[in-house]
Amino acid sequence: MNNITFVFPYSKRFLYSFLTIWMIAFCSDITVASVSDLEDNTSYIHLDKSFYVTGEVIWYKLYLGKEFKEKEVTISCLIANQKGKVIGTMFYQNNGQMHFNGYYKVPFDAESGMYTLQFSGVDKNTDQSIVLGEVSVPIYNDLKGMAPPVAPDSNSMEVTIEETASPLANDLKVVINLPKNSYQQREAVAGSVSVTNAAGQPIAGNLSIAVVDKELVNGGIVQSTNIAGSGEYKKDLYLTGTVSNLAGGSAENSVIGGFSATDAQIYYAKVKEGGKFRMKLPVFNGDKIIQFLGDPKSVENIGVQLEQSIAANNGELPINNRVANYVALSKQRKKIFQYYAALESNIEITPTKAKIVKQKANQSWNIKEYEYFEYMYIFFKENLSPLRFEFKPDSTYAAKMYNPSNQTSDKFFGGKPLFIIDNIATRDGNYVARMRMEDVAEVELFYRLKDLNKNYKIFGSNGVAKITTYEKLNKLPVQESKNNFTIQGIQEAADFPLFNPSDIKDSRQPFFRPQVYWNPDTATDGSGKANFNYYQTDDKSTFQIQVVFQGENGEMGYATKLYTVE
Repeated sequence: MNNITFVFPYSKRFLYSFLTIWMIAFCSDITVASVSDLEDNTSYIHLDKSFYVTGEVIWYKLYLGKEFKEKEVTISCLIANQKGKVIGTMFYQNNGQMHFNGYYKVPFDAESGMYTLQFSGVDKNTDQSIVLGEVSVPIYNDLKGMAPPVAPDSNSMEVTIEETASPLANDLKVVINLPKNSYQQREAVAGSVSVTNAAGQPIAGNLSIAVVDKELVNGGIVQSTNIAGSGEYKKDLYLTGTVSNLAGGSAENSVIGGFSATDAQIYYAKVKEGGKFRMKLPVFNGDKIIQFLGDPKSVENIGVQLEQSIAANNGELPINNRVANYVALSKQRKKIFQYYAALESNIEITPTKAKIVKQKANQSWNIKEYEYFEYMYIFFKENLSPLRFEFKPDSTYAAKMYNPSNQTSDKFFGGKPLFIIDNIATRDGNYVARMRMEDVAEVELFYRLKDLNKNYKIFGSNGVAKITTYEKLNKLPVQESKNNFTIQGIQEAADFPLFNPSDIKDSRQPFFRPQVYWNPDTATDGSGKANFNYYQTDDKSTFQIQVVFQGENGEMGYATKLYTVE
């Protein structure tokens, strides 16, 4: 075991004398600060701790103002690096409540910097995105390392991160209760929170609780944001981006489609000034691929860029001896978990199984049941299919599809049909004509207008052909493939991975983690109380319990309490 003897000095103060972060007015063992009648245009973000390293999970809760009470809205959450590049986007629904919570796992390859966590909603009156909450998040990459500690300079000053939340008035009394003030490693902690108003009456509401090693990270962060919207926000899910016309010219005033193979639907958006668009999607959980298509009657060849950046974060990431020490030791903590084949933050998520819509084709073929031909254009010709291909002087094939409702002599649609090949949409008839028949498993044709209008409207007005291959082809049409985006819908719920000594299979394995407990969604009962419990880790230190409370009428409360583990 001498190859991991570095593990055991890890606990507490041997390793971390650390980053100073001042929290809202706490200077004693219990601090109470709160506000009643919080102004309608103020929101609060509660982060479980004050900074993060790569691979950790940012746990957060957004408290909205009274104007959101009993109003259903969909809220977009993004996280951007210091340069303002968006690296993660999630959606949430408040379900008529004045709060919601979520999480973001920091990638292991993320660069060190001051990141931005931003929440926004779409204003009903102006159709503009309104920031509902925003906070700067310090993130360090401990795998890449930092400059080694140096002797302190007597003329230098430690850089601090100051919390900018507004001071909270003393209208609510939030008290954190523990049976004792000192615990042992891996001991169970059972506590409670009680909330009363100025008259001593119990208050019902919802609260979030964070417990962290104060000597390592100095608590969590609570930050406020003033909201400058109309107070009415949309409850639909929206994608925002910019469209360019790849053939030259402007894409303004055109219509674009968003194809979802899962839904067998094409959604629509009008392109406005500057090529900007906002596309409405039905609310969904988990991931969904959306492919953007241009309208063949106006601007067919398009390029799409989703909203990928916000204003750069001008904050300065604290870099000093304390940070350098922590980053170096955080890397050792990862090695401990790696050695024992364990996970520090094992988030268990039950993904929502996508409901795939299956349409009944107007005509279909199981290709293996038919006579073999080398290319698909021959197959369609020999089987008298409604889909036909015409060889052009430029040595390419043009596709057209039979229109049963056309009573003229030319019974074909006038434009190019839409092909869906292994869930990728294209109008490249030449590509389809030259597909090898041996690669194709099934062909489904849709040419009756009633079916086309229901799911595809103008984008499928010339017929739709779905082609399924035996194995996903590597040479799908390049241009269409570039306009595919994986969209994360409403974030799946996940629980904070609580430490439990009984889960440790190897008795020699230590367990260190600065985040001991996070519960973002606990309600007080009729007596204004809420209970919580957890186990301590192997760290010996001073720990801080931090509570943020919101009453049923939007009033806010805050408290912290310290205790030790020896």
